[in-house]
Amino acid sequence: MRKQRAKAVAPRKRSPSATQKADTKVNDAGIAVQSFRSLMKDLGTLTMNAMCAAGREEKFVLYTSPTCVQAEVFKLLGAPIMA
Repeated sequence: MRKQRAKAVAPRKRSPSATQKADTKVNDAGIAVQSFRSLMKDLGTLTMNAMCAAGREEKFVLYTSPTCVQAEVFKLLGAPIMA
């Protein structure tokens, strides 16, 4: 049997800000922390609807209003919310 040796790398220590995020589920900007999957689901609710009133030929576009989280994501990406 091989003799086990001491670990070469010390276990990681969580930073105070990471501990606070884990405890409160809110980041430093005051936005709720969520998984990537839930973030994608949230971003999927931002839509652009091409509309046409009954009996009229004119078309218009109706956008949903972004939530605070959606607006922050697009701001961080440096991308326009609606193009």
